Amino acid sequence: MRLSPAIEWYRLGSRRPEPVTGMKVMLSSGERWRGLRVDLADVTGPGELAEGTLREHAIVGHIDGPARTDVWYAGKQISGDCLPGDLCVVPAAMPYAVRREGPGRLVFASIGVPLINQVLGHDVSSPIDLEPVFCTRDPLMWSILHTLTDEVLLDNPAGALYAESLGAALVAHLVRKHRAPVGSSPRRAGLASTMVKALAEYIEAHLGERISLQDLAELVGISIYEFARRFRESTGMPPHQYVTRRRIARARTLLLKNHLSILEIALACGFSSQSHFAATFRTIVGVTPQRYRRSQ
Repeated sequence: MRLSPAIEWYRLGSRRPEPVTGMKVMLSSGERWRGLRVDLADVTGPGELAEGTLREHAIVGHIDGPARTDVWYAGKQISGDCLPGDLCVVPAAMPYAVRREGPGRLVFASIGVPLINQVLGHDVSSPIDLEPVFCTRDPLMWSILHTLTDEVLLDNPAGALYAESLGAALVAHLVRKHRAPVGSSPRRAGLASTMVKALAEYIEAHLGERISLQDLAELVGISIYEFARRFRESTGMPPHQYVTRRRIARARTLLLKNHLSILEIALACGFSSQSHFAATFRTIVGVTPQRYRRSQ
C-alpha cells in the first residue's frame, strides 16, 4: 500500500517526539520548519505521564473532549475537564506530570527556545520565561495552531515560508500573553527603501529555491517579528504572500516559452508540485496555467 506524502514526511523526519505510553503520533512536521514542530497525536486511553521536563516550549491543543485531566507542576496540582479548543502551555525545563482519564486527539506545537529569541531579536544569553497555562481559551492562538495543523495534514502545500510566518505569529502572541512585560520600545515604521530593494533582488534571485523568513530578516539585520511587521507596512502584504505573487509573475513569463512543461515551470518557480502551482496560479490569475498559455 502506498503511503500518503504526509505519513512519509513524518517517517522520514529526524526531529520526532519522544514516545509516550498511551499516545501515538499520527503525523509530524519533523524538520520542515526551523525551530517549530507540529505533531498530531492520538491518546489511546487513560494513562499517566511521569514527571519530567521538555527541552522545548510546548503548546497543547485539545481537538476533542471533554477529558478529565490532572496536571502537577511547581508543587501545584490543577484538575479539570479539557474541552475541544482548549489550550495548555508547558514551558521548557519546567518539571511537570500529567494524568488523563480518557482517549482523544491532541495537537502539539513544540517551539525551540532559540526560535523565540530569533523572532523577538532577544539576547540568547537571557532566555525568556513563560508561565504555565492549563486548559484555557485563546481564539487567536487556536486559529494559528489549527492552520499549522492543516499544513501538516495537507503536506505543507503553501511552503515553509508560510508555516514559518505562522510560527513567528504564534511565538509573538505566546510571549505577549504569557510573559510579564519587560519594557516597551518605540514603534518603528516600515523598511527603508534600500532594504526593500535588497529584499526584492534577493527574492527574485531565489524564486526557485526555499526562502525562509529567517533568511529575509537576517538580510536586513532585524528580528523575524519586527521584519514581518515592517515588511507588511512597506509592501502592503506579508512576506509569504509577496513571494508567492512574485513566483506567479515569473511563471506567467515562463508560460510564454512553449518548450517548458507546466511541471518544469512549477519547479523553476519554487512550487513543490504541479497541482499546488496550478491551484495557486488559478487563485491569483483567475485561470489555469494551461488556459493562460493558450490565451497568450
